[in-house]
Amino acid sequence: MCGLVGMAGHIGHNEEKAFSDLLVMDTVRGFHSTGMAIIRKDRKVSSSTLFKLPVSGGDFVRHEQFSKMIPFTTDNTSAILIGHNRQATVGQVNTHNAHPFHTGSIVGAHNGTLPLQSRRKLDNWEDYTTDSEALLHNIHKDGAELVLGRVWGAWALTYWDFDNDSLFMVRNDQRPLSYTYTKDRETLMWASEWQMLWAAADRNNLEIEDIQDVPVDDILEFKIPKDMKAKNPLKDPEKVGDVFSCDYASGSNYGVAGGNTKWWDDYYQKQEEKQAVSVVVANKSCDWCSAVVPSSEIVSVSGGIDLCKDCHSDPEVVGYAQCFT
Repeated sequence: MCGLVGMAGHIGHNEEKAFSDLLVMDTVRGFHSTGMAIIRKDRKVSSSTLFKLPVSGGDFVRHEQFSKMIPFTTDNTSAILIGHNRQATVGQVNTHNAHPFHTGSIVGAHNGTLPLQSRRKLDNWEDYTTDSEALLHNIHKDGAELVLGRVWGAWALTYWDFDNDSLFMVRNDQRPLSYTYTKDRETLMWASEWQMLWAAADRNNLEIEDIQDVPVDDILEFKIPKDMKAKNPLKDPEKVGDVFSCDYASGSNYGVAGGNTKWWDDYYQKQEEKQAVSVVVANKSCDWCSAVVPSSEIVSVSGGIDLCKDCHSDPEVVGYAQCFT
């Protein structure tokens, strides 16, 4: 489990403090790493910033670099702050594997886990040390609608797309994600747990509207003006796509939105060709944590899931892994 938080639009002193509070509160969803992305008013990749550390939220916001990176108290300043607290599942705990990730034209963060069989449906998944970075790379390349339509597991995502100059949110029914606006409609706030939004707003004298859940499998686009003025309030998000639900019991999909089945046929043909030339090796990888261990240390559970001894000793991992067989 990880957590997503963030703010967009006018970022003044109270909004800065609310964002800091959200990162600290969100530690309950992940204490291994904390990170944030800043997309500034000019919306240029060159002036955007990533700051990530393998520490909890409290240590992160006390770091001297944090206070240097968000001085947005000037009137009408517009910015996007994407925050994340990581509870590691796939990949080691280090700065690189902390979220958010910048890949191509998008900067984003992921809450959830993709089982190994699901990750294998992503192009070049072996090139990445986490399922999250591989997922965001594929979304940059092929779009969220197509990519999320061919994988299964758990996801909630928030990401900024420089090409579209927009913020996007999407989730499935395995992970929560909520958002709200300040009553003056100058600032958008979001968090994995809606209670955090009320608490952060109340602590920092921000009046907010009713909190909304991101609808399951809907891709929402939020437009954030470069100048936040009284006559330029934030508007409700626009639904720009659907993600077809997948059969969690079998790990198979019902289809691709828009009927684009040729892409699927080509993709699975490539996967079959790869499997046809694969060879048996002395080592095997754990289907849950991806650790490579001697074959003798692999334990198979029902459905053909191979787990290392450490993962097999955790009943929650075994139960969760079997949900995808």
